[in-house]
Amino acid sequence: MVPLWGTIVTAVLLWAGFTAARFVTHDAFEGRPTGLTAMNIAHELVTVVVMAVLIGVWPPVLG
Repeated sequence: MVPLWGTIVTAVLLWAGFTAARFVTHDAFEGRPTGLTAMNIAHELVTVVVMAVLIGVWPPVLG
């Protein structure tokens, strides 16, 4: 089983490298407000961390 801390670090690194970078670049070129971009990337951070915790820490079902 993967420890919780490792799962969260992996999720944050993947979020920063893929999701946040894409949002910042896309929103900057479209001229969207900084507050909207911050809200969108914060939402994605929560989503990615929750998914990572569920996938990485939840015990597998052995059948």
